[in-house]
Amino acid sequence: MTSENGKLQSPPKVSSQRFKNYTLRVIMAFVMIFAFIYYCWLTRQLGVVLLIFLLQALVYTELVHVHVSEARERSTPGFSGLYFYWFGVAAFFMYSRVILPYVTSALTGEPVPRGRGGKNTTTLSAALPPKLEGTSWRALAHWVTRWLVEKHVPISFALYCVGLVLFVVSLRRRRNFRYQFSQLAYCHVALLVVVGQSTLLVANAFSGLLWVLLPTGMVITNDSFAYLAGA
Repeated sequence: MTSENGKLQSPPKVSSQRFKNYTLRVIMAFVMIFAFIYYCWLTRQLGVVLLIFLLQALVYTELVHVHVSEARERSTPGFSGLYFYWFGVAAFFMYSRVILPYVTSALTGEPVPRGRGGKNTTTLSAALPPKLEGTSWRALAHWVTRWLVEKHVPISFALYCVGLVLFVVSLRRRRNFRYQFSQLAYCHVALLVVVGQSTLLVANAFSGLLWVLLPTGMVITNDSFAYLAGA
């Protein structure tokens, strides 16, 4: 480079602090990418399911807190517990529908049963023998699985009805009715978006870890390199 009087000038030097920040970003970006791949390889489907459930709980909690009025919550003690009760019921129903076919397959050694139009409780129940020989824990797992296969839909419905009864019981002050009904609708929409949608990732995980690594890996790589190239 030359100055106005024609003399050569050395190029501007990159500050050492900026170089250190860039080096740290490069290292952390690749650590995050390979940490996720290693976690999936180490824990397989079980670890992925636990990770999805944890993320569902965190996202749902954050969405609920966005719409919460502290003053209204203090005047309706115990109402906040219904938020997590509904989450538990929704998670129980969705995860039972997705995971039970694979638990049945593990207990019987048969391929994942599929009924007309997909999985159904009749096909799964028929796939489980009345009695399974083996160790006591395996027999207990067989009994619990058969019971859940046959009863998880009415159990989910009964738990949901209990939630509605508890909601009606919580309606104590007329001035809070509008807030409580809006929270009921808001939480149901949040559950539909968070639990209903992301639980399909669990089905993808059991169909093959590739179908989890591919989409989530693209997002993780994009975010990691955005962090790497950030100002």
